[in-house]
Amino acid sequence: MRHTTSFFIHTLSLMMILWALSSPVALSAAPISYVPLQPVPGVPVGNADFKTYLIAGFKIGISVAGILSVLMLVVAGFQYATTDAFTGKEESKNKMTKVVYGLVLILVSYILLNTVNKDTVSLKLDFGAQDAVNRIGGGFRDGLAYNRAQAILNQKLREAVSQYSEGRAEIDTLTSRINDLNERMENNIDNPMEYERLRVQAADLENQKNILGQQIESARVMSVYQTDYDKAMLEINNKAINKDGYLLAKKNFETAQTYYSQVKRSLEAGDQASKDAAKALDIRWTRQLEDYNKKLTEIETKYPVFTQGNQTYTGQNYFVPGTPVR
Repeated sequence: MRHTTSFFIHTLSLMMILWALSSPVALSAAPISYVPLQPVPGVPVGNADFKTYLIAGFKIGISVAGILSVLMLVVAGFQYATTDAFTGKEESKNKMTKVVYGLVLILVSYILLNTVNKDTVSLKLDFGAQDAVNRIGGGFRDGLAYNRAQAILNQKLREAVSQYSEGRAEIDTLTSRINDLNERMENNIDNPMEYERLRVQAADLENQKNILGQQIESARVMSVYQTDYDKAMLEINNKAINKDGYLLAKKNFETAQTYYSQVKRSLEAGDQASKDAAKALDIRWTRQLEDYNKKLTEIETKYPVFTQGNQTYTGQNYFVPGTPVR
């Protein structure tokens, strides 16, 4: 039981380490180059990044583990054959058992990781990103660079949604205060001094509101792009979709498509990381467009009544092509 528990702990630990090394956080880190004092097997001469050393270390580690396992089996077998003491034989058997456990651990870990994701055991840390780059393009040197740009893009979109939400709440507060001041101005129209004081306050708040609106404009564009795309896909993936949902999905996606170009221009005007995020957005949008059109075609094929605008349908009649509501 103790050996079984230890086996599962070691297996899970190995899986967590490899997952952490291939997570978006690790992939989004800046590439680190290092020139060793002596050549490392499997690593080309000259600067090499972390991925290269990780792959080389993984292969060397597997080779060393195999060699040591064979040596330990030979030593333990020799001890077992040459000793007459009961305790000596028992100790040799324990050594061989531990070596076998180690080999089984490596084999089962490999099988589990290969079942979950083949890219993990092959240390292809971009997890399909390079295939997307090769298929669609984008100007990235490799899949890791693409993943880093995607991580930056995701972060910028999340920050934009949050910034726009907070900005809108503040603008609503300013609008409420301005409306209150305007109402008080109407009540003090016969009091010039009080009227002027209120007018100055309202003008100041209006100026703050305009400045804030300009500050969150970029965030608004990104937020609308992200939220409208999410709404469109939520509707179009709804198994109980009706004609209203179908039309809403199309409207939201068209809005997202309009704002996509504005988001791209906004990113291209930023630093190099933002420019890379703009290229990643190109690849992502191409894939999103493919997924959307594929799903839309499936729905229109299944429910052709959705595309007929001269009839009114409601409730379950949406799912009965050609059956108008009386």
